[in-house]
Amino acid sequence: MPQKRCAIWSSASEDSSNSDSSLSGNESSHSSPTPIIKSKAQKASDKGKQPQKKSLKKPNRSRDSERDQCLHVARWIPRAIDMYVVLKDTFRIGILLEQEESAKDGTLIEDDAAKKERQETLEHVKKDVQERSLRTYKRILTSAPYLRTLIKGNTKKHRKELGHILSEKSRAMMGVNHPQLAAMLCPIKHLAAYRENPKKIQGELQSGHIKMHAAAWPAFAYEGDSPGEDFNPLDMQNGIFKGYLMKRVFQHIFKGPSSALANDGEVVTTRSG
Repeated sequence: MPQKRCAIWSSASEDSSNSDSSLSGNESSHSSPTPIIKSKAQKASDKGKQPQKKSLKKPNRSRDSERDQCLHVARWIPRAIDMYVVLKDTFRIGILLEQEESAKDGTLIEDDAAKKERQETLEHVKKDVQERSLRTYKRILTSAPYLRTLIKGNTKKHRKELGHILSEKSRAMMGVNHPQLAAMLCPIKHLAAYRENPKKIQGELQSGHIKMHAAAWPAFAYEGDSPGEDFNPLDMQNGIFKGYLMKRVFQHIFKGPSSALANDGEVVTTRSG
């Protein structure tokens, strides 16, 4: 029997390795068996135990969908509700006006100190601004009811999340706060004074001493190497809407981006389609 066993292993070895050597019966009889590797599930099954599945924590999809709702509405606010809305101011004024309405119809009970504080705050807001803010505030809440939940919530978590949604990047160096932009936004009739004393006029623009309204054309609307340089106070219509930026933006919108920085009279070809 040992010899027969040796012959079988020897022939198998010859077929697999194509060598002339043969295995001895002693070597074949002491060959180690192939180890069997079992998975954890098989080991547990061998012991009579069923493998336990890890429980995965389900994500809070309702909270994600509520935030997505707010983001979706936020994208449409400047397009469909109010292009120039400032959410923090709108919500602050809207909440105060809503509290005032609730106090009048008796659904809100408040002390005299809270009432006085609200009235003092609203006294500094014009009536038309109050009406617009309240109208915008209600339209936003109608579109994103989740914000109403955060407003009504009294927990710190609710207030923090509402503040995060309404937060916006700093604009400290935009508009008249920027040294170069202030010269471009300065009403054209004050441009000469701005060139003589930029810091003084910029301060008056920031404080509102110099009014910036629709009838006060900004310097960048007039032509010149620097905005409004060629302005003639005796002929205010001369050069208006010929400012460098206005011409470039007009060309970018109506003729194509490649024509925006082209020289006057330069022909620029555009691709079809």
